[in-house]
Amino acid sequence: MRNKTWIYLGVVLLVLVPLAAQQGNLLQPKSSITVRDSKGKPVGAMIDAHLPNYVMPIPVVLFKAGQQFITLGARPDNLLGNRGVLLFTTPDCSGTPYFYFTGPSLIADSFVTNDGTLYVSRAGAPVEALYSGSYYYGEENFPNPQPCRAQPFAMGPFQVVAAQAEGNVNQMFQPPFSLH
Repeated sequence: MRNKTWIYLGVVLLVLVPLAAQQGNLLQPKSSITVRDSKGKPVGAMIDAHLPNYVMPIPVVLFKAGQQFITLGARPDNLLGNRGVLLFTTPDCSGTPYFYFTGPSLIADSFVTNDGTLYVSRAGAPVEALYSGSYYYGEENFPNPQPCRAQPFAMGPFQVVAAQAEGNVNQMFQPPFSLH
């Protein structure tokens, strides 16, 4: 009886030890992950996997734009800002762009249009009221130009803060993006 127990234990160990070793290779912890563009150029270190306004996990990279810090999300085919809507006081998405004001933050608001234009909230810009106008909705119609949506904001006025174009991310980085 004792020999059978040892044989049984030996068989179980022969099966479980390789299985456990195989499972150990399945998940490997990483202390740093870098987002790279199609040419292998580092976009930046991944600091998070959740970008506000998006349901699915999206790698988030921290940048300095001018004198402010911003976050951008990296999808395989494009970069995203941390805001999903860019507002305007005009009916045709022209003039000064704005973000909804949600309170002071150490990270500036950002929005990337489908053509790669990066908009960032202006440092120290006053909070203003917006009653009607137009807006771009994030990634709508991607990769084609986003349609401008003109409408009165029935629930307004909204508190907004001015934004400004900081450049074009497509001139800095080339999709597709990947993690390394």
